[in-house]
Amino acid sequence: MKKNQIWLVLLSIAVVVMGIVQVASSAKEDIYYVQTKELFDNFKMTKDLKKQLDNVGIQRKNFLDSLKLEIEIIDRQIKAGDNSRLNEYETKVEDYMKLLKDLQSNQQEVAQNFDQRVFDKLNELIKSYGEENHIDFIIGVNGEGTILYANEGKDITQEMLSYINQKYKN
Repeated sequence: MKKNQIWLVLLSIAVVVMGIVQVASSAKEDIYYVQTKELFDNFKMTKDLKKQLDNVGIQRKNFLDSLKLEIEIIDRQIKAGDNSRLNEYETKVEDYMKLLKDLQSNQQEVAQNFDQRVFDKLNELIKSYGEENHIDFIIGVNGEGTILYANEGKDITQEMLSYINQKYKN
């Protein structure tokens, strides 16, 4: 009888140990991180689009500089006593100011669009990398705790929403 009890205890211990090992091995998650600023700054697409943005900026600056030069020439003529171009001068100054404002605003929009295109592509590639390498989480280190990719099986957003909304009601 004691022999059976000893075997039963040993068998129970073995089952518990196997269960612990199984839980520990299945609970292992692959979590990695990236330096987001370094990743963004050194991404080839970022560099390529930055060159394009810089070229557009140079073209716009050259255009504004030529218009400004025209205004300066007319201004000198007016100061020399030729008032026949006063209306033209005022129109060109107004056009220059409006164009300068529009180009600055457009430059900001283009830069934001450029950033968004880079982030969209980065997110696509980070997700692909995570899936191909069976990584559960890729965390972006940028001081904000951003998660760049997570295995969808690890997403508890809906459960958390239900929980916090239920707690809020009460």
